Amino acid sequence: VRATGTVEGGVLLGDLFIVGGGDPTLRRSGPHSLDALAAAVRAAGIVQIAGDLLGDDSRYDAVRAAPGWRPGYLPAYIGPLSALVVDRNHYRGDAEFVTDPVMSHVALFRVALSRHGVRILGANRTGRAPTAARVVASLSSDPVEALVSQMLTRSDNLIAELLLKEIGLSVRGIGSTAAGIAAADEVLRTLGLDGSSADGSGLSLGNLRSARQWRLLLQAVRDLPFGPLLVDSLPIAGQTGTLVRRLAGTAGEGNVRAKTGAVAGVRALSGYLSTAGGRPAVFSIVVSGTHIGPAVTRAIDGLAATIAADRN
Repeated sequence: VRATGTVEGGVLLGDLFIVGGGDPTLRRSGPHSLDALAAAVRAAGIVQIAGDLLGDDSRYDAVRAAPGWRPGYLPAYIGPLSALVVDRNHYRGDAEFVTDPVMSHVALFRVALSRHGVRILGANRTGRAPTAARVVASLSSDPVEALVSQMLTRSDNLIAELLLKEIGLSVRGIGSTAAGIAAADEVLRTLGLDGSSADGSGLSLGNLRSARQWRLLLQAVRDLPFGPLLVDSLPIAGQTGTLVRRLAGTAGEGNVRAKTGAVAGVRALSGYLSTAGGRPAVFSIVVSGTHIGPAVTRAIDGLAATIAADRN
């Protein structure tokens, strides 16, 4: 939260900005929330704002979806993308919110400020905070490593998309999906892999990698410095994340660590396991077609379990 102007007798003679930093985990209430920020503004001695309350999500571009998403994916599978996120941008699903969620977040913050005794005389708006605007209150997300772990374990689409925009900002100076893809694909090419990503989450129909490409990627990253973190962050069959109810009672339970994938017409499972014979294995299974349902998922799990049970 940043402010312009001076504070005299508890009155801010300027505007107050809530500035999004790309954190996908901010909530309306709780320890990491708009309510916590509002309490911090009041604790800073501000009881009235003479100017306006503004939302600033300029860290990233204003493109709310990634190329290749089907219309039904937003907001069913993921909230609209923005640098200022509240409750995963998923507490409303109407067209106005999907187009621009920031004004709704500003309205929520105004209510939170009011609850803590901070009165705002001006209007709700959006706009970029001036560079000279001073910090009144702030919250930090978990470190990127922890966000990546959450993303992989839960198959979290929103974290994936915002991290991709953050990569674009960090590497290319532009907080956009396109810039993030350009940076990521450049790394993939250094690993000898085809650079043909379409988004960060895998929801896009433009993601056309083969099972072989995924397997080669998993082999390549396993030995990189961040490899152990990636492997440890993958769901464990029968135990955690998106695999908590899968492969139970098979040789894959507690053994298979893999990323799931599920969009219309496609099911996938890619990861690592150890065979009963003691060999480490890297695998990727991708099934696509017009009739993809539970039977396909069972077949994928059956194949992974069979590999895990191999004693050779």
